[in-house]
Amino acid sequence: MKYQTTNLQPTKRYPTYQFHARTAQKKLPAEQVFCICVLETLHWLRSRLKKFSSLPEDICTPEPAQYEAFSMQQLHSFHSSVGAAVDVIYLENRGLWSFQIIEPDIGANLGTPQERPAVSGRIFETEISFLLCKDDVEVGVRTICSEPSDSTAPCEVFRPMIIPALAQNPHVGFLKNGFLLNGKAMEIRKKSDIAYFDALCHAADFDMPLVVVADSGTVQKKLDLEQMDVSAVPKLQSFSAELSAHNDMLHFYDRNVQMNEAESTVTKTYSSR
Repeated sequence: MKYQTTNLQPTKRYPTYQFHARTAQKKLPAEQVFCICVLETLHWLRSRLKKFSSLPEDICTPEPAQYEAFSMQQLHSFHSSVGAAVDVIYLENRGLWSFQIIEPDIGANLGTPQERPAVSGRIFETEISFLLCKDDVEVGVRTICSEPSDSTAPCEVFRPMIIPALAQNPHVGFLKNGFLLNGKAMEIRKKSDIAYFDALCHAADFDMPLVVVADSGTVQKKLDLEQMDVSAVPKLQSFSAELSAHNDMLHFYDRNVQMNEAESTVTKTYSSR
């Protein structure tokens, strides 16, 4: 018997975003923090489905701020296909709540000069998991892109808004390798800070990228050369100014002239010794 079939197209899958941390706040019992994480996730899902006139009862939970009206006894597994395929698995005996949403690509930067049309055959899978531990909650988030194997279209990195929502929630927050993930840099001001930083960086489970910025803490004065009274500047030693665009040095007496190509201005830097 001869018949014609529709061939399945080979695909490739790769992660575009991954996040792992533990909750930082200890104000509430870990069970309540666990529930808040679930409520924040379902609130995030509802915000993405706001164009729908009705939503499944399974995702119509209290708002995160109303966590006291929700308990772990109300957690359960379910499947929904409103707007996108949503699956939730709750393993009570393991304290594990896992969420997955699968949705087609709708493009990126819509309505802007950087707009990218949707890629045919591309789908995104976002997975969110919470594991209840003794004193905190372990959090894992991952987004996977699946597309035709011959696709060459660019794929942006999207951070699910559930991440900043949990990080900014006063009852949750995130810790990773000893760092509080609150958007603020860690400042090293004394020897104990250096020892703490060194211990964190050399820990066996440390896997975070680092950006170290050194700052002298001093303020450099810059004045417009046209407004500067050169006669008022005290006698100084030789200064040197580096013109980074040409990578050469020009030496002057009594003043250091620096070209700022970005602003097309000439500024003078001076100091006293």
